[in-house]
Amino acid sequence: IEHQKLSGVRTADGPSIVWHNADATQIPALRSHVQRATLLARSYIVRQQVESLIQFGTSMLAFCQIDRAMQPKDHVALANIFEQLHTPLRQKLQQLLHKFDMELSEEFDQN
Repeated sequence: IEHQKLSGVRTADGPSIVWHNADATQIPALRSHVQRATLLARSYIVRQQVESLIQFGTSMLAFCQIDRAMQPKDHVALANIFEQLHTPLRQKLQQLLHKFDMELSEEFDQN
């Protein structure tokens, strides 16, 4: 309540009794901590999802190369096609993940 009074949210409750500025209540620090913890949790989830997607692509590539039900020439053709798709996609996902990490680090450095 004191923070709300100091930040102007509660104007009808009178002046703050305990603190003289909003930062002293530690509410802004708590808010920053919660935001940072949430961003870290989200970044961990994003990283896991991207890495799982990359691993799935790698597994599919291995499958294309060793599937016994296909003719050898079909193996080669399928593996080449998949490799042409998988490699640039994997690289792009890794670039985006790196960019995400950099932007997250910058956000933390600013706060």
